[in-house]
Amino acid sequence: DGSACIDMGGHKVIVKQKTNYPWDGNIEITAEADGSNEFALAVRIPGWCRGAEARINGKKVNLDEIVKKGYAYFRRKWGRSDRLEITFPMPVECVEAHPAVRMNTGKVAIQRGPLVYCVEEADNGKNLADISLTKKPEFKEVWRNDIAGGYMAIQANGLRRSMDGWENRLYSADVSGKRYVKIIAIPYYLWANRKPGEMLVWINKK
Repeated sequence: DGSACIDMGGHKVIVKQKTNYPWDGNIEITAEADGSNEFALAVRIPGWCRGAEARINGKKVNLDEIVKKGYAYFRRKWGRSDRLEITFPMPVECVEAHPAVRMNTGKVAIQRGPLVYCVEEADNGKNLADISLTKKPEFKEVWRNDIAGGYMAIQANGLRRSMDGWENRLYSADVSGKRYVKIIAIPYYLWANRKPGEMLVWINKK
């Protein structure tokens, strides 16, 4: 939560915001002015967001009519009881790199809202290159409190390549077996806050 006091043409405007962003996409904003002047409250609509919704005092606003260059301009005479509610949907998604980035061919990154995720050895064991997401990862959001005051982790269905039969061999015509595993991903900004180990952003996709 936060607030700001702004001088606007000699009038004092107090803007207050309540939100748990980026963990959820619900944002509540109020704007109180000491005069009756009309003004626009501009709110950034993130480029990653699809299907944003807004309501003023419970009434839905058509964002298509007021969004310009990435900002939604809510113009009105703001009163003390006026409340702007914005919702940014945050589905967990698989993001691909440009085809010209050859090293990431066949791989995806996990993203939720504005946050890109990574996998760490601390959660998934060694040799992270041996794990891959299944065709239907069935992402599950899991709140964890072990570091940084809490964060949203992502759990997904995955596969891990078996190392059986690879002793003293560099190449093999036999296809390695795989077993099902649960993959845990954490926000990228949190990596290297636990024990030393591998980290991976771009994950193999079956």
